[in-house]
Amino acid sequence: SSDLWGKGIAADRGGDFVAVSDEDAWFTYYFWEDDSKAPDFARCIDIHRKPGYDPVELFLDPDLKFPLVKIAKFLAKKKLGFRGLMDVIPLNANLVKGSHGRDTVAPQEQPVAIGRGAGQVTSAEEVFFWIRDSLTNSESGDSNAR
Repeated sequence: SSDLWGKGIAADRGGDFVAVSDEDAWFTYYFWEDDSKAPDFARCIDIHRKPGYDPVELFLDPDLKFPLVKIAKFLAKKKLGFRGLMDVIPLNANLVKGSHGRDTVAPQEQPVAIGRGAGQVTSAEEVFFWIRDSLTNSESGDSNAR
């Protein structure tokens, strides 16, 4: 429901355990100790089978000699009607240099909102509604319209 916005970790479905990473770290979901036993989805972009956001999906495996050729071959096979895995994602969590969704960020690292009404945005919750209103051209001016 709309009353969940603004409650943060106090939301009814928030749970009892809250973990916040260091600002230069993230919690990996890698539950295996031997990369040869990693599940198929670990080396692919697969938002439906992975338990949460995987920032390693932003990288190509540096151990692949010609990753773009591998991607092109996959796309050509797909165009011909074949199925397969585009397994070009590395299993190296150390490639990620930061975190996703931290609650506190140094001022020099925070995003900047530019546009009409941006000066009134003072929190992460308000920026969501400001972006929504900017995209929908809402002229209501009611920052509490949630």
